[in-house]
Amino acid sequence: MNGVKEVYKPYKTVILKVIITKIIKYKKGQKLRKKIWNDAQIKEYIGLYGFKLIKSERINYNLIIHMEDELGYKYHSFFDSFKRDHKSRFVHRTNPNSINNIKLWLKLNNKQFILLSDIYVNKNDKLLFKCLKENCEGIFQASWDMIYHGSNCSCCAGKQACLSNCLATKRPDLALEWHPTLNNELTPYDVTCGNMNLVWWQCINNPNHIWKAIINTRNSNNTKCPFCSQSETEKEIEKILEKYNINFIIQFIIPECKLKRPLDFDFAIFEDKEKTILKCLIEYDGIQHYREVSFTNNKIKSMENFLKTQKHDGIKNNYCANNKIPLLRIPYWEKDNIKDIIDNFLLKLDIQEAI
Repeated sequence: MNGVKEVYKPYKTVILKVIITKIIKYKKGQKLRKKIWNDAQIKEYIGLYGFKLIKSERINYNLIIHMEDELGYKYHSFFDSFKRDHKSRFVHRTNPNSINNIKLWLKLNNKQFILLSDIYVNKNDKLLFKCLKENCEGIFQASWDMIYHGSNCSCCAGKQACLSNCLATKRPDLALEWHPTLNNELTPYDVTCGNMNLVWWQCINNPNHIWKAIINTRNSNNTKCPFCSQSETEKEIEKILEKYNINFIIQFIIPECKLKRPLDFDFAIFEDKEKTILKCLIEYDGIQHYREVSFTNNKIKSMENFLKTQKHDGIKNNYCANNKIPLLRIPYWEKDNIKDIIDNFLLKLDIQEAI
């Protein structure tokens, strides 16, 4: 008997496995058998979630529904996807109604600008908008994500240039000194007064006076032509360098040498005529670099200016030391010995023109 049981036991096990497998396949088949939805059923179903059916269509066995919510936003979704989460994004790369939905959103949220773009790519892609404010009417760029999370007209905010806030409109006096050729295609109409770009300028009184300065610095500090506004001592230094045929730039800015904004050096000397290889720097330090000087009756302001000047000097010194750039500082009490000081400095650097 024991032998018979051992023979039939595995046979019964195989039969049982076959039966279980068939039952599982049957149940799976029942689950896979999809319900065929008609428009009336779809309309009733999506209506439970606040949507109105516009139309439905089948593409490659997929049921796609076009619907509209109570606010008027239009959607495009696979019906199976909608049944899973009962929602759809009104602005999305898969929704062909995204552009019209953005326009509706701007209207419903009383935004003072309109959408000009007619193609939506994704939430981070830049779209074109036009401000409706009478004192602006600027055209600006922003992504849908930025607009949806509260960004407004960047022209009104001064972050983007337009006709109402550009340098040409706000500071026509500075626009007149914009160099006509050295700034490539950039013009005073392309930048705001707060722009941090370093650009070329040309003096309106003397076309030979050409220099570089940050737009925001010129606007905020109301700086003039550095050649025309030089002190007598700085003019003397300039004459010495010209006499030796030195390649130099006055009020030279190194963008990396900065506090909040880049700092300028009185004179930068270059190895080449193109002024691309920096050799050394020269600073003339007036009395205000060494002690508080009261140009007005405001002593607090005078002290603040003195501390600010010292801080700037320290930043320049550290930058030159860290980058191994020779820096000559000429104190005001040595102004009668400027030529000898510069001669010795240039000779040490083996600048042959000075010999």
